[in-house]
Amino acid sequence: MVLLIDDDDIINFLNRKLIEKSEIAEDVKVLKNGLEGINYFSLLCQLDACPELIFLDLNMPIMNGFQFLEACRELPYKSKVNTKIIVLSSSEDPSDVKKAHALGCDDYLSKPLNKVQIKRVMEKYFNLVE
Repeated sequence: MVLLIDDDDIINFLNRKLIEKSEIAEDVKVLKNGLEGINYFSLLCQLDACPELIFLDLNMPIMNGFQFLEACRELPYKSKVNTKIIVLSSSEDPSDVKKAHALGCDDYLSKPLNKVQIKRVMEKYFNLVE
């Protein structure tokens, strides 16, 4: 399973289609902000069904990506360690990149998501090579 956590409907539509066409996951769940994301992620982890991959935007209402990463660190579930969290942001500010990594993201990519980025993520974190 892949979680897309982003408040932009168009970006979510495009990213979902790209992920589905890439066939990297059977299930893609879209969540509109960090609070929805952390609640859903926590529920999945409680059920021992943590997603393999999360694409996380930083700039969202209610709870932003940084707050999501902070909340994620506090979750007590051991199974969460297998989840790769990839920040997918329009911000290329080095301080955002540094802060996201300090809070525990596995990688930081610039929007828009593309086939090359997906391939790199799958090779780097899941040892999947076409």
